[in-house]
Amino acid sequence: MTESDTFWQRFLNHRRLTIRILEAFPEADLFSFKPPRCLRTYGEISNELLRLEAIVLQSAVYGVWKIQNRSKQPSSKKDLLAAFATTQIESKMLWLQLTPEQLYQIGI
Repeated sequence: MTESDTFWQRFLNHRRLTIRILEAFPEADLFSFKPPRCLRTYGEISNELLRLEAIVLQSAVYGVWKIQNRSKQPSSKKDLLAAFATTQIESKMLWLQLTPEQLYQIGI
């Protein structure tokens, strides 16, 4: 297994854990519960993870770091799970385009 494959497998393991937590999280608390008030909700964190995943992979493949502001973010558990499924397909397609040199440049 290459270093790239190892990284991708670790990434998928983290993603599976994130999705399991999302699935277990009570719908009513997803965008309202904050353990300490200064933290974000799990829904907000999930949206941020989706956004960052897209930014990092697109930037690595295309060589342009472009911050994308999503005007419409998922606001329910169902929508977040669907967004994770869609993003995983897009991320896998981008991952397969990465060269070892690009991975080296972004520190993977």
